[in-house]
Amino acid sequence: MKSFRLKRLFNAKSNRCFDVAVDHGFFNQAGFLQGIEDMRTVVKTLVEATDDVSIYHKVIDAASGIPVLVRGGGRVSDREILERTQGLLQQGASGIVYGRNVIQHPTPKGITRALMAMVHDGASVDDALAMV
Repeated sequence: MKSFRLKRLFNAKSNRCFDVAVDHGFFNQAGFLQGIEDMRTVVKTLVEATDDVSIYHKVIDAASGIPVLVRGGGRVSDREILERTQGLLQQGASGIVYGRNVIQHPTPKGITRALMAMVHDGASVDDALAMV
């Protein structure tokens, strides 16, 4: 991977990651599973937490110190994806990997700017919405 791409993915200031998922197969790599010893617990935790951001800390705990990058799920409104992002970051997620909420957005550049401001600079939902 080229250096400039790594600098866009991983931000030294925030110690977080932002990426746009073009290939969802990326998460099927064995490297993401190393260090997670009780896979049944991890899968159960992931399934229980996916619909309720407020309990996503269970996923973070199950990962036992391995950075967790969260996928975006189905296409939702700008406010909903930004509120979800804020909640995930507050729960301890190390970053986000969103696909259709960026790629299918009417203004991909604006939503990317908003999400990056939240992930790397701690922007509020309202401040991020103003960037879209």
